[in-house]
Amino acid sequence: MANIININILIEMKHELNELIIDDLSPSIFDGILEIYTGTKEMSNDTTIMKTFQKCMEKICQWDDSKVRNVIEILKKRLNSEERFLKLQNIVRAVLRVNTQIMNFQSTNLDDELLNIEKITFEDFIRKVYVESARRIWSQPYLFYEKNLNPIEVKRNHIIIISLIKESILSAIRKLLISKKIIDSILNNTYTIEKPI
Repeated sequence: MANIININILIEMKHELNELIIDDLSPSIFDGILEIYTGTKEMSNDTTIMKTFQKCMEKICQWDDSKVRNVIEILKKRLNSEERFLKLQNIVRAVLRVNTQIMNFQSTNLDDELLNIEKITFEDFIRKVYVESARRIWSQPYLFYEKNLNPIEVKRNHIIIISLIKESILSAIRKLLISKKIIDSILNNTYTIEKPI
C-alpha cells in the first residue's frame, strides 16, 4: 500500500531539504568563485579587475561538461567525504522529487512532464547553481574587491555573497523544475484540481 502524505508535510520536507543543500553547497560555491576572483586579481590591474571578473562570470554560462566535472571533483574534496558527497547527491534528487510531488498534488495532467524531472542529473544541477550564482555576482562584482576595506567590511561582503549564492541555489532548483509545457499547462488551465471531499 502506498504511503499517503499531507501536502503540508511535503512542503516542510522541501524546505528542510533545501536547507540541507544550501548548508553543504554554498560554502563550496563561494570558495570556487573566490578562486576565480583570486585568479582574476593575478591577471589584472586595479583598473581592470572588476571588468575582467565580470567576464569570468560570463564564461561560467559557457562551461562544458568537463569543466562541470572538474568543479564536482573539487566539491567532493571540499566535502571531505565520499559519503557526504553521495548524501548531497541524494538530497538533490529528493528535493527535485518532493517539488515534483508538490507540483503534481491533486493534478493529473502534468504527470508526463513531471516525470522528466528524473532526467535531471547532479551535473545539470551544479551547472545551474554556478550559472545562477555568476549572474547574481556579475551585477555586484565589487563585493569581492578588498582593497582599502577593513576586515569587518570584507566579512560583511562575504556574507552578502553567500546570501546571493543561497538565493542562486533555490533559483536553480526552481528553474530546473519549471518547463515551458508546465507553464503552458498552467496558463491554459489544462490541469485539474480536485476539491477535497
